Amino acid sequence: MVSLNKLQIVKSHIIILFSILMLVVVFSCEHEPFPAPPPGVNNPGDTTNQPIDTSQAGTKPCHPDTVYFKKDILPILSFNCVDAGCHNSTDKPKGIILDSYNNVMATAKIKAFDTDAGKVVEMLEETDPDDWMPKGRNKLPQAQIDLIKKWINQGALNLSCDDCDTANLSFSANVKPIFDGCAQQCHSGSAPSAGLHLTTHAQIVDAVQTKFLLDRINHVPGFTPMPFGGVKLDACRILKIEMWVAANMPNN
Repeated sequence: MVSLNKLQIVKSHIIILFSILMLVVVFSCEHEPFPAPPPGVNNPGDTTNQPIDTSQAGTKPCHPDTVYFKKDILPILSFNCVDAGCHNSTDKPKGIILDSYNNVMATAKIKAFDTDAGKVVEMLEETDPDDWMPKGRNKLPQAQIDLIKKWINQGALNLSCDDCDTANLSFSANVKPIFDGCAQQCHSGSAPSAGLHLTTHAQIVDAVQTKFLLDRINHVPGFTPMPFGGVKLDACRILKIEMWVAANMPNN
């Protein structure tokens, strides 16, 4: 009888212990909600912090009222802000790098829908030549500053579009605007970069014929690339220049 009682006691203890273990397992699977990301950490879906990179989401036809980073904003930054001594990945004054979407968003304190965030717009709109950006260069045209502000106000997204209209190309509408940004800072005046003047039709024709312009914009090894120290022009802009050249470079 004693042995039976001991057996019952042992069984009882086992049942109690098992019950306790089950309670521990159940409660261990419950936890407090995960804490919100700390300030400055990207939260997917929160486009008011650092917008989601949508460049891999598929391309769409360009909408005339939409600002596209690669098509519209990157060329401005590449022509004006990322050559030697400026905001490239090597020199990066104040840690700001403006050579790609990810670097712009990570280092320039751009905040979607808020043109007052960070210093970029403030420096672009500065009226004192000693303080404005690009340093030591001509102030950016207001149209380019307004385009950057519009991009921010549209969410500072990395949107892409895929239509490259090469029909009815003209020098004034399709080719000259490509060079205007670079000529504004680098290829005008008495001492243009690489000896290239790119402000008039005659100068651009001469650059094609005698200065290997197509090799430069295609970043062919052995030629000083254009933009110098910057990001290569997108394929659509290069195609438009090449097609204009193939059509004997009309001044239309």
